[in-house]
Amino acid sequence: MDCWTGHLVSAHLEDEQEYECVIVRPRRRPEPPTSKPSDMAILDSVFTEFLRTNSHDYRELKKICLCEKLTMKSYAEYYHETIPYLAKLFRRGGPTKVEVHVTLCNNGFVRFPKPGDNLKKRDKFGTWISCDDCLRYMPGIAASFRHAGYDHYVAFYSYEEQRLDIKAFDDGDPVLPNVVLTYKSRYPYEDNTVIPTPL
Repeated sequence: MDCWTGHLVSAHLEDEQEYECVIVRPRRRPEPPTSKPSDMAILDSVFTEFLRTNSHDYRELKKICLCEKLTMKSYAEYYHETIPYLAKLFRRGGPTKVEVHVTLCNNGFVRFPKPGDNLKKRDKFGTWISCDDCLRYMPGIAASFRHAGYDHYVAFYSYEEQRLDIKAFDDGDPVLPNVVLTYKSRYPYEDNTVIPTPL
């Protein structure tokens, strides 16, 4: 249904009588909210808190990328805003070179589609939004990528999955694997907060 707004106006005609009428015109629909820089700063803080608090003592991204023990899926407990979560880490062969995957919680981050989005058909999750300017709002991640030796990245967001993938790479270094940082919906990890029952 279209939204309409009316304005009351008055006019004097030739018979010197004053008439009032309402001019009705369509009202512009409000634009859906889009992600703000502050929203992406939350994702940046998730990553920096993961490096600071994870249970495997991975304090630098490069240490994760060069860890050959990640050939099988590994999980590391970490904290964000004092809430415990599990990060998933694994290493696998990619299309051009080895990839290291790190999956973290998105802390409720949502980016709504908007006119002018650069849409890509990527995989089974359907249409993704290309958001290659996102690291402007994620200085912690950008600094970690640079420190690890990466010089390029691509980023895609799926509104349907509420998932952000950031892939960093350096094609000039044959040893350094690509890294894929993924944000997804995750529940807090409460297992270690429960007092165990004696047998």
